[in-house]
Amino acid sequence: MSMDVGDHVATAYLPACGVCTWCAQGMQYICDTAAGMENGFALDGSARAS
Repeated sequence: MSMDVGDHVATAYLPACGVCTWCAQGMQYICDTAAGMENGFALDGSARAS
């Protein structure tokens, strides 16, 4: 499959902590530590907005 200028693409952001067992093995897509980041939580579990 080749891509040409002007082709549509889709991206997805999956948060990852970068230090857990899964991230260390290159499997950031199953990072449990950063799972709450998509809901606005920091890695320490605190909320970004109050």
